[in-house]
Amino acid sequence: LAKHVKVMAAVAGGDFFVGDASAFGGATLVLPALTIGNVPQLALDLLVHNAGMARAGAVASASVAPSCGNDAFTPPGTGVLHTAIEVYKAKDRNVVIMQQRSPVLQGQGAVFAADLLKWVKAVGFSEVLVLMSFDASRLPPSFAAGAPRFATLSDTAREKMVAIGWAPSEDDFLAELREGSPTRALWKACEADHFALSVATAVCSEGDNVGDAVRLAIAANDYLKALPASVSTLKLPPSWNMGALWGECVSSRQLFS
Repeated sequence: LAKHVKVMAAVAGGDFFVGDASAFGGATLVLPALTIGNVPQLALDLLVHNAGMARAGAVASASVAPSCGNDAFTPPGTGVLHTAIEVYKAKDRNVVIMQQRSPVLQGQGAVFAADLLKWVKAVGFSEVLVLMSFDASRLPPSFAAGAPRFATLSDTAREKMVAIGWAPSEDDFLAELREGSPTRALWKACEADHFALSVATAVCSEGDNVGDAVRLAIAANDYLKALPASVSTLKLPPSWNMGALWGECVSSRQLFS
């Protein structure tokens, strides 16, 4: 509760980040777009859990719908209260993950993008990678299979992404982004500021998206190298037991009495 109060106080005070960002300089910041199937968020849960990343702080933004709840990574009954956007740092690796649980408020995409980019530059991140998902029903069948498609503002990132088998797809990416969306706003802000932003997209449909998330997490790790070499199989976070994932866990009847 105290942590949540600190975040709310930071929002009131205009601070964007609450925590220790001293080790973020030169790192890659990875964040999800809140898109179909929640695949980007699930993929980042997998990376945080399997890399054993430590919580470094939280984002405090009045542009994001406030929320709090149990974290995804500790066993049932022993969770830690988390807020709308939590930030994790990989041990001994230059990767920082910003996990987002609630959406940017309508009409606030540009404001949030500007605040995020200002913080990214102040901290000294080397690049930003956004994971997102496209609706398979809106795209040609040829898009459904294979490695992620990407769009990037960085020549260095482009070379690396092509080398690991990702397919460039800037035109399709921009066509799929609606005006006013946080990702489009961030793209425009980084483009204007000549900052290294890349977006990797998975194609999926609504439903059981665990497989989609695993594939995206593995693909993202090919680029990020966030996981230790000893990790050969991704383990699912404790919160992913089927009951919790599909909303089948029945809470105490006292809640309904």
